Amino acid sequence: MSALFHLLYVIAVCHIGESHLCDQVIQLNGSLGKPLVLYQLRMTPEYKTLYLKTTNKTAKMPFLVYDLIQRQIIYPEANISDIRYQFHPDTSSVIIPKLQKDDEKDYELVVQTNHFYEYVCVIELKVYEQISNLTVIVTEDSRNDTCNVTMKCLMKTGDNVTFSWMKDNKTLSHNGSTLEISITTDNANSIFRCTATNPVSEGWSEHTLSSSCNPDNDNGLPGIMFYILVSSSLILVAIIVIVIVIIKKKSKRDIYSKRYVNHPSMPESRPPVPEPASEQMPEGIQTVYAIVQKPKNQSISSEASKSLPFSSVYELAGPCRNNLQVQNLTEETRVCK
Repeated sequence: MSALFHLLYVIAVCHIGESHLCDQVIQLNGSLGKPLVLYQLRMTPEYKTLYLKTTNKTAKMPFLVYDLIQRQIIYPEANISDIRYQFHPDTSSVIIPKLQKDDEKDYELVVQTNHFYEYVCVIELKVYEQISNLTVIVTEDSRNDTCNVTMKCLMKTGDNVTFSWMKDNKTLSHNGSTLEISITTDNANSIFRCTATNPVSEGWSEHTLSSSCNPDNDNGLPGIMFYILVSSSLILVAIIVIVIVIIKKKSKRDIYSKRYVNHPSMPESRPPVPEPASEQMPEGIQTVYAIVQKPKNQSISSEASKSLPFSSVYELAGPCRNNLQVQNLTEETRVCK
């Protein structure tokens, strides 16, 4: 089917008269990944079919064939959302929904009438990547009262880019991405701007030299010292709090060990044994115990008994009163409690 369509298309173009509606070439610039209106057609009742093709004569098939009467796509046979080139009848526009790098080429727009084909226009399309995230990177070399600064303009995306520089809103003659300059005390507060442009986008970034290289300007030093001091204080306070928490936890563990955990070298603790209840004695009456030492053998003579050991005998002498005088007790000791 496609081969037959191609054959009919070639025969029609070769044997039917042609008419050029415009002699000038339209140059378009498009952004990569963005939609683009390739051409907006001025509709007339004589227009039957629209053809979008390349100027490259080796290409066998057009990119788009659209029936202007029936308002439907003839070629390619695909879902409208998947077609790379589209025609919107409401605006009579030929549109590329999402530009790709290989869309960069020369196009011919042709319309078919009842008697011939008319070349509407030739379109030269260039596709560029937009500039993004432009920034100025600064390196400096300070010597005595002069600071040599190198500023480099960098970007994340962008192609076919040209650079320009401004100093205090005055354009400099330098056009490269890198600018080298010597700064003195006379122009240390100057503001430099780098501007990057390409056919579809533009970006700029500024740098003030007083913030990075000014021998006589110490305005920024107190602020830096303040932030350093605050940061150091916060770190010190955090360390002190952590140490206090650790010490408290350790002391709690030690107290718990001493109270509730038996030491391995100590005997197991036992509850105290309650003392037996003592009998109440009458007031003023106390118990007397007597300790009597006497020889074990009473039959031994008095001379021999002196050399023999004595034994102690405890006897209950009975209650006694206070100030009781005990007489005629030899070798006896009375204890009153």
